[in-house]
Amino acid sequence: RTAMARGRLLRRLLVASTVYLAAQRVLSSPCAFAETGPPSGRISPEAPGVGMFGSLVEVCIFALFAAVITGVVAEIVLQKVIDFCREATWWPRAAPVQKVLMQNFGYPEEACDNEGCLDCYAYVLVMCGHHVICGSMMLPVVIYGWEGVGSMCHSMLLVGAMMDVAIDVYHEFKMACRLFFFEKV
Repeated sequence: RTAMARGRLLRRLLVASTVYLAAQRVLSSPCAFAETGPPSGRISPEAPGVGMFGSLVEVCIFALFAAVITGVVAEIVLQKVIDFCREATWWPRAAPVQKVLMQNFGYPEEACDNEGCLDCYAYVLVMCGHHVICGSMMLPVVIYGWEGVGSMCHSMLLVGAMMDVAIDVYHEFKMACRLFFFEKV
């Protein structure tokens, strides 16, 4: 389990650094579609919203800061969702299905008690809700294109992407704590 967790963390770090380097390359190279792109044929790093993060260090600092805030908010919301699901009339019917799902993902039988199933179910709901929020922040640029929106939407895209990175950092931290220190964090 430890080797798998380390491998996942290393893969995510590799993906994050590759995405950052690719974004830097795109921002500093001529646009592939110069005739349909901006008049200069380039997307300038000085364009509104693009220069928010000047270096990889600033990206990492923002991601760590956002991960702390995201983690606190996610844990508060997680408790609210757990309380809601615990009292829901449908939970006794959903718990066996969640237990089977958890066992299919390799959870041991003793971890699949009612509280474990409730925690896992609520955690997935919170993560999905966070991804919906992040994706919604990116939609204007996806729908209308970079040039079709203003600097507010440019910034929303970047913040949405960084919020998605922040939830990954929070998730990896929580899973590492579960793996090395506690069964339930």
